[in-house]
Amino acid sequence: MPIALSAAPGLHPPATPLNVGKPLRKCGLLSDFKMPPNKTRWAMSSPRLIKGRRSEIGHYYSITTCTAGRSRLFADPIAAQCVIAELKATGEVGVATTFAWVAMPDHLHWLFRLERSSISNAVQRMKCASANRINAARQRHGSVWQAGFYGRRIRTEEDLKRYMRYMIENPVRAGIVARIDEYPLWGCDGLRRWASRSV
Repeated sequence: MPIALSAAPGLHPPATPLNVGKPLRKCGLLSDFKMPPNKTRWAMSSPRLIKGRRSEIGHYYSITTCTAGRSRLFADPIAAQCVIAELKATGEVGVATTFAWVAMPDHLHWLFRLERSSISNAVQRMKCASANRINAARQRHGSVWQAGFYGRRIRTEEDLKRYMRYMIENPVRAGIVARIDEYPLWGCDGLRRWASRSV
């Protein structure tokens, strides 16, 4: 059943992600989640949920995806605005409703409710369309995103609240800013919706 929204509680980090991917070989890419105990590094997972899982319309998903070569692409405000515009467009066409997002310099965190199709198709659509926007705006060609993403289905209301609050604190934990209101590239409509319902 879809999660019912209510007032958000305090900040808590999420559990281990659903997909941790395959051991790193050459690409030098790291997840933003904690490393396994043996400190093995991991590459982005396949854009599929692990075997036995499936995308479900009306449910919530949190994904993390990196820029190609882990370049600090979103330090460029033009590139960042292209991604923000595409997250909005994804909702306008009815693919996914965004509840929270953070554009870090070299990766994107995105939490959304799936409205149609599958999580893989929703993410692929966003990445392809935003890449086209970025390349056009910067008058360049080439890859923008690394293939694949980390994804987790959010099963409870408490997890949903934790993920949103944990997600938007990423720039603070990374040492980029001292307070989240100092960082321009984030949004959390989900928390605003809860706040309006609690009035």
